[in-house]
Amino acid sequence: MVGKFIVVEGIDKSGKTTVALKVKEYLQKYKKSIHCMSFPERTTEIGKILNKFLSKKIKLPNETVHLLFSANRWEFAKEISEKRKDQIILCDRYYLSGLSYSIVNGLDEEWCEFSDKGLPKPDLTIFIDIKPTQVVCRKGFGEEIYECSEYQKKVYEV
Repeated sequence: MVGKFIVVEGIDKSGKTTVALKVKEYLQKYKKSIHCMSFPERTTEIGKILNKFLSKKIKLPNETVHLLFSANRWEFAKEISEKRKDQIILCDRYYLSGLSYSIVNGLDEEWCEFSDKGLPKPDLTIFIDIKPTQVVCRKGFGEEIYECSEYQKKVYEV
């Protein structure tokens, strides 16, 4: 079996995880080998720093945040390349999220793209197109640093 790398993107609380789970359930009916992942991957040392930042426990410059998110993806680049040979990888967020959020934070698009050059490219990216006004009432919205309606509106527009 030839594998695929499928990424689900969207603003915060847009339903990315739910869609990824539904796709997984569908593919399992056809006996496909599936590996699920999500970024940021919060169990690594870099991921733990990102988790502290996202949960508003520490402050970091925007450039540092962008590079940490990129480094977190690089931690799994080899795994993605290997597993996609014979498995379907379903990924909740990837580099387009990093790019979008960093642009909203005022960083240069070309500079942001540079740190992700060479990462495995998805075979398919699914964008959950939901308006920011529809996610603000969802459970947990506002718990993380970027979860405010005006910010999510800007991310959606990017």
